[in-house]
Amino acid sequence: MTALVDDVTELLILWPHLAAALERDAGASVEPVVSGGNDPAFGLPVNADVLGALAHLRREVPFTAAWACGVVAEPWVGRDVEGHLRHMPRWHERMLVTAAADDAGRLAAAVRSMLRDVKLALGLRTPDRALGQFCPMHDEPLREMIAPGSEARLRYTRLDRAGRPIMPAVEWTRHDAAVCRYCGASWAPSQYLGLGRLLREADARRVQENLRSTPSSSGTSAGNLAAEGAS
Repeated sequence: MTALVDDVTELLILWPHLAAALERDAGASVEPVVSGGNDPAFGLPVNADVLGALAHLRREVPFTAAWACGVVAEPWVGRDVEGHLRHMPRWHERMLVTAAADDAGRLAAAVRSMLRDVKLALGLRTPDRALGQFCPMHDEPLREMIAPGSEARLRYTRLDRAGRPIMPAVEWTRHDAAVCRYCGASWAPSQYLGLGRLLREADARRVQENLRSTPSSSGTSAGNLAAEGAS
């Protein structure tokens, strides 16, 4: 519960900064610069990462809120992005007390994914690095493991007169691990030797499965000859 509350708190702090970061020089984008078109509010070149994060949150936050309301049997109320985010800790708590632990985990994962996207757009997170190996814990679906990017957290030591946090300090955290975003499995560097064994076993298992599912050419030819002889 605490992790989700922390993630929502960071989202509420960072969300207003997305609009302010739309100008090209406001963030570090790995995507091409795009134009805001003829809209006077978006007429300048903008950071594509920031624009994508804005669109993603405006779409995903209401969708996630509507889903969460359905899980906790609560009427859906139209709110802005910040309004929906403020209710997510309460929905998460209700899911936990109603034995909907899987749904609570799904909500926490959705909020965490949104926060990663926002931080990446604002330069507070480095991109994940693909490792070129499929997770050994499952064969269906196959999902490539990643090394998570470094991530910054905002720490506030002062409040203004209205009680709002001011003067943030940025603390960077480096994540040394191999992670599967699909199932949540992760291996620290001290576990890489065991991970290598699991990867070899998974490769062998998948090869055997492919052999079982692929008809042998000799068997197919024998079957065709038998059919021709019978005819």
